[in-house]
Amino acid sequence: MSVEVRDWRGVRDIPLTPLEGRHARIVPLDMRLHGADIWDAFGGSAETVSKHLQHTGLQRFDSRGAFFKAFATASRATLLHRLARPFRRGRPKRLYFALIDKESGRATGVRCLSSIDYVHGSVELALSAVGGAMQRGTSSTEMAYLMGCLIFETCGFRRYECHIALDNEAALRNIARIGWRRDGVIRQRYVHDGRSADVAVFTLMAEEWPPIRDAYRAWLDPSNFDAAGRQIRRLEDFHNP
Repeated sequence: MSVEVRDWRGVRDIPLTPLEGRHARIVPLDMRLHGADIWDAFGGSAETVSKHLQHTGLQRFDSRGAFFKAFATASRATLLHRLARPFRRGRPKRLYFALIDKESGRATGVRCLSSIDYVHGSVELALSAVGGAMQRGTSSTEMAYLMGCLIFETCGFRRYECHIALDNEAALRNIARIGWRRDGVIRQRYVHDGRSADVAVFTLMAEEWPPIRDAYRAWLDPSNFDAAGRQIRRLEDFHNP
């Protein structure tokens, strides 16, 4: 289907300044600063870290050094782009971010934006992994809200895409409950630990973002939590598609 888009001029650069929330902060990934925290949050051993990342398409890590080398190499372009940005030397196709839990002050997750298409306004959430207390707290939900605001409101993207392995049932439930739409399946997308994985493709469009943004804001409001920090209403209760 073809839809008219008036006065389209592409998207703005993705800023590499911190995104601040009440519970969480998103900053460019620097393994020298964040690596040890992330390693611990993902389990602290090659076996547990590899298992934690099994649904992401990343290969198994046989050592701490291999983990650090892989992510340091992957994130280097993000750091170099931040340094070279005043000189406008190209626009990156992939950016890595560390997810900081404000309560502990530690990095407990990683996100990667990939396939960044500045001309047509499309971007893919290629990696999203959190560990430790962030998996069970409000920080991970606030991260999703902050990233959505960055993509649609700050930068003006039209399309936000995410791939999730079909055997990652928890992630499939989580992404569908707030309004992402399932577009289809890519068969045999990647191999992990000797097994081929099919992935479901989910998308969120700019015009679909405002009600989802409002649901995030309502859920994150302090009035939605009791004295012990437990939610009163679920996130999906605030979203009425």
